[in-house]
Amino acid sequence: MFNQTLRNLLDEGFSSLVVLDNSPGRDAARDRFMAAAGVEVVATRTPLSFAQLQNAVRALALDRRLDFYFWGHADIVLVGRAQGRRFGAAALRCVARVAKAAPGWGVIFFGYDWFAAYSAAAAASVAWDILIPHYKADCDYYHRVRAAGHSVHGCYAGRVYDMAVVAPGLPEGPAYDRDAALAALDATADGWRILEDYRVFLTSHSQETTAATEAVRNRWRDEALPLSELLGRRAAEANAFEYYEAKWGLDGCKVPPGTQPWTQALMPASTAAPLDEGQAGEQA
Repeated sequence: MFNQTLRNLLDEGFSSLVVLDNSPGRDAARDRFMAAAGVEVVATRTPLSFAQLQNAVRALALDRRLDFYFWGHADIVLVGRAQGRRFGAAALRCVARVAKAAPGWGVIFFGYDWFAAYSAAAAASVAWDILIPHYKADCDYYHRVRAAGHSVHGCYAGRVYDMAVVAPGLPEGPAYDRDAALAALDATADGWRILEDYRVFLTSHSQETTAATEAVRNRWRDEALPLSELLGRRAAEANAFEYYEAKWGLDGCKVPPGTQPWTQALMPASTAAPLDEGQAGEQA
């Protein structure tokens, strides 16, 4: 599944990929596909939670003096807009436009944070809360990005799919050849058919449209844990939910209409950004 995402990112124009290897055996450095594709692998020195891993990503970006960085889920597939417009080029145009219009931007969603761009300036001032190790850590972070005065935006650069299965043809197989499909677009209708058939497949096998629940999707992770650790993980997640609710007065990510998280209520009106700002239909 992960190699599918890497191959897809390369196909969509993202040429400089960095993988933070947080696996138990630090196996990514020995992966033949990653080596052949020129993917840089940075191994974590110790196993990290999701929030800790996000802090490691931001630290790496700051150490390398990046202006921004993209981050995506390990099971996504991106499909750029038609007629050869790949996702990567559209995403870069969007970042440039947002940076010009809103120099204090913090995050740009391309399909919530299944795939997103993060400003290094915002990352320098806002860390991920490690007391929320996994679920709700994203909600907490975006609340605090806004509370720190950074804006959050949404941009359309193509379709983002959160996959439940490995699609045929990615990373190998004859079922889908993106370059051949795009090359055929102007000459025949066949290219459109291939591309649309693939989009239909992705939609029907994405997380949103399958019966694959979180328990099923993450079974591989749960089965690798001793029972005591699995029970402890579930207890920690329940505690994190309680902590998040106490911290923000919310049980979900979105702020109900007419209300604000308590940190935003203390901010000047000029710096407070509505939570649903990132859902705008801006196009690249």
